[in-house]
Amino acid sequence: MNLNSSTPPNLYSNTPATLYDTFASAGISYILIVFVGIRWFISIVGCIFNFVLFWITIKDKSLNSSCNYLIAIDALFTAIYQTSNSISMYVVLSGFNFINLDICFYLMIYSILSNTMSLCLNFFIGFDRLLSVLFPITQFPLYDIKSRFKNSRVTIVDSGYSL
Repeated sequence: MNLNSSTPPNLYSNTPATLYDTFASAGISYILIVFVGIRWFISIVGCIFNFVLFWITIKDKSLNSSCNYLIAIDALFTAIYQTSNSISMYVVLSGFNFINLDICFYLMIYSILSNTMSLCLNFFIGFDRLLSVLFPITQFPLYDIKSRFKNSRVTIVDSGYSL
């Protein structure tokens, strides 16, 4: 099949068919719904945990440090990135299965930018941690019981995020 041909390739020949050849005009495909649905469900759970991590870091005053704020902003951009799986879930549920590249670009540009911002923030988190190791200012005393209880919420959210 060349690029100018309008007829689909023969799927019963000995050549392996591509995913596009198999699912392009198949309508609603349950195989794609299952695979994209699993990825969508995992991304929704991750999105919720990232938003909760961002919210707790902003609201809890014991987390006022540059590293915690960088991690919170990174969680926010990662949550924005994870919402892009909802677009592919909509496309698969609608029966289109594949969309044009120009439409895909405009639907995914926010996801690409938020993923790039997350990558840059990971660099700055590492740089902040490097500076704190190279130039330690003071040794902080242990927190009291109330502060430990507040920080346990962040630990629970962070452990859920790492799943």
